[in-house]
Formats: sequence, C-alpha cells, structure tokens
Amino acid sequence: MTGIIILALFFLYFLMRNIMCPLFADDYAYAFIWDGKNGGNLINGIGRRERVKSLKDIFVSLYSHYFTWGGRMLAHFFVHLFVLIGKPLFNLVNSAVCILLLLVILKLGGSSPDDTYLVLWVISGFWFCSPFLMGTVLWLTGSCNYLWMSLVQCVFVLPYAQGISVNAFMISVLGFFAGLTNEAGGAGVFVLAVIFMIESWLGGNLMLWQVSGLIFFCAGYAVIMLSPGNMNQYRLIHGLPLQYKIPISETWNRKKFADNFRLGFLPVIAQELLLYVPIVIYFLEGGSFTDRTGIYILAFCLASLSGLSAMMFSPKFPVRAGFPSTVFLIPASVCAMQNISGSLSSWIVSIAVILMIADMAVCFYYDMDNQRQLRIRFKEIEEQKDNEFVVVSAFRPSKAALFTLGRTFNSYMIEAGDIEEYPYGRYGNRSIMFCQYYDLKMIMRESMPEK
Repeated sequence: MTGIIILALFFLYFLMRNIMCPLFADDYAYAFIWDGKNGGNLINGIGRRERVKSLKDIFVSLYSHYFTWGGRMLAHFFVHLFVLIGKPLFNLVNSAVCILLLLVILKLGGSSPDDTYLVLWVISGFWFCSPFLMGTVLWLTGSCNYLWMSLVQCVFVLPYAQGISVNAFMISVLGFFAGLTNEAGGAGVFVLAVIFMIESWLGGNLMLWQVSGLIFFCAGYAVIMLSPGNMNQYRLIHGLPLQYKIPISETWNRKKFADNFRLGFLPVIAQELLLYVPIVIYFLEGGSFTDRTGIYILAFCLASLSGLSAMMFSPKFPVRAGFPSTVFLIPASVCAMQNISGSLSSWIVSIAVILMIADMAVCFYYDMDNQRQLRIRFKEIEEQKDNEFVVVSAFRPSKAALFTLGRTFNSYMIEAGDIEEYPYGRYGNRSIMFCQYYDLKMIMRESMPEK
C-alpha cells in the first residue's frame, strides 16, 4: 500500500510540473498541418501554415510528414492530437502515462508496487538516469516521442519477458505499433524479443504468438526506418538542394561516429551509471551469468546498449534519443537489486531517495520561476500585440539549473527551443510558428544573458 501512495504522490508532483510546462518549440509547429512541399514546419523562412482542426487534418499532416521529415507517425499523431485538444487534458494523461510506465517497468523487473524499496528505486533511477527529463517526460512533443512510445514498447515486451501467454492477433497489432515508436527503442525491443524467443525455443515451448508478434513488430519498424523523410530531413536541415543525393561518406564517417559517441552515447551512459551499481554488485556477489536471473539481467542490459549503438549510425544523436536505453536498463537494475544483500540495497536506495527529493524540490522551484517569467512574457505580448514587432524578455534560467541535467528548463533548452532572438526572429521557424499560433505579426526575444 505504501508503494501505491508513493506512486500517487509522484503522479501529483508530475501533474503540477506538467501544468507549469508551457507549449514550447515544436509544439507550435505541430499545431499546423505539415507542409512537406514547402519545407515542412520546422525550417526557417517558412510561410503561412493551416491550423490542424480535425482528425482528417492530422492524417493529412502525417502523410506529408512521413515522406518529407520522418517516420514517427504514432508519436506525432499524439502530438497533433493534444495540441489540438489542449494542454490541460495532456497534463493529466501524460502524468498517468508516466506512472503506467513505472508500473510496467516494475513488472518487467519482477517486482510490484507492494515492494516500497523497489518502487523508490525505480522512481529514483527514472529521475536521475533518464536523459533530458524535461524534454522526454514533460515537454509535450518530447513526451509523445519518448515517454509514450516507451510505454508501448514495454507493454509489447512484457509477455515475452515474463512468459505470459497472449492472443496472437492482439500481440501482432501491438507489435506493429511498437515497431512504429522510435528508432533507438525499436532496436532494444527487437533484441529482447529475440532473446526471450530463443529461450522459449530452447525450452521447447516457443509459441505462435511470439513469432507473430515479432514479425509484425519488424514490419512496423521497417515502416519507420524506411521513411523517405529521414534523409530528406537531413537535406533540409543542412540547406541542400532538392536534387542533392546524400553520400554515405557525409552521414557515416569517422567524425560523425566520434561526434555521436561524444555528444550522445557517452553522456547517456554516464548518466545511467547509478543503475549499473546493483547490477555490478549482483555479479560481484557471485551471481551467475548463465542462470535465469543472470540471463534476464544481461538481456535488458544488452537491449539498453543496442538502442544506443543503433543511434551511433544516425545522422544525429541528441541525448534525448537515449531515453529508451534508460527505460530498458531500469528493469535489469530492479532485478539485480532484489538479489543483492539487503543492508547494501537499503543504503543505496536511501541515499538515492534523499538526493532525489532535494533535486525534485530544486526543479519545482525553477519551474515556478519559469512560470513567473512566462506570465511576464505574455503580459509583454498583450501590451505590444498590435505592433509590427513584438519584443519580449528572454528566459533567464538559474546557473544552478545546469546541475539538474535537463530535469528543468536550462540554457540549452531555451537556446534550442525558445523563439529566436533579434534579428533572427524575422525568419526563425520557432518565431514564425509562435506568431501564427497567437496571431501576431512578428516576435523576437531579447538576447540571452551573458553566461
């Protein structure tokens, strides 16, 4: 019962933070029908776009998006839908999805909400080790792309991992949608499904639903990976002409691998080190690599690393793309935590929880300060709404926000996602979309404060 209360409190905390998180960056772009013929909605210098007003508009937009920008149709369906419906409903549903994901992770780790210590460990691991939490769990577009898609992936993997017999048709449908989620998470799902299918085959109990689910997952994954928009996005971002063919040497060369490792792979692994602590202790205390528990732990570790490895071949590897890696690593950590000495696990969890509570309080304070600045900004907009140019104050995150590693708004998120500063606001995509959303002529923000 204590575990349920803790999860309920975590739900309320995330609900309040969701309420304080505004529409931001890409959210405004997906309020409009994707115009692939004219560069889409995320390229500077775009013209007028039509607002999404119905489900039909969403599907028209997704079709254009698939062929000109990227294949994540499932995620962007939800982005379109919730920008259309409104942020208040999203705040509630997104907080519920977060708790559902934590519950599924607990189940994958072989535990339940009845185990208070493991509930706390899952929440702590999720809090500290998820890369760019603000951009993957709270921001609307990021949540639909990572938090929501991770829930679909984990629900699909659950019967494979736990040996739960399911209906072949249902798992096939779920498998197809799991394949449509995202690139990094899909790689991890494939690894887990194959490992547990091999285990079933060796045990003489491979089931039809397992084969069917994997086939339909691969079909969905092929849809997202073979999207014509993937390379077209690269061309648009780099301002290359329409007829330009992108050679392998420009996308997968030594420098690109080095950049992906330095800017993506390494930071995610470094942030996940806490989750590896009980795993290392488990094997140091004599845990076998070949029994059911050891293989189970290693399977989820391999799934975690496979997602990161897959992203090494991507034209870009933003840290947020490592979110599925953390989601797959937490069940391995939970499983190991149950099998190490009790006193040691209690100390690890207690220290993590104390630090987490302090960090949560700091992030909540920063969110409140951001809300204050946001109110000032919209007051400035109201006062200047009839002007040819609207100039608003820049957000000023605390220098200490750097230490929260993306768990609240920081300078990086504001520089990368806020409306552009003068003079770039004249043609910057984020400023243009913001203006069209609020029916303004032109908007720019003041220069960022000096660091």
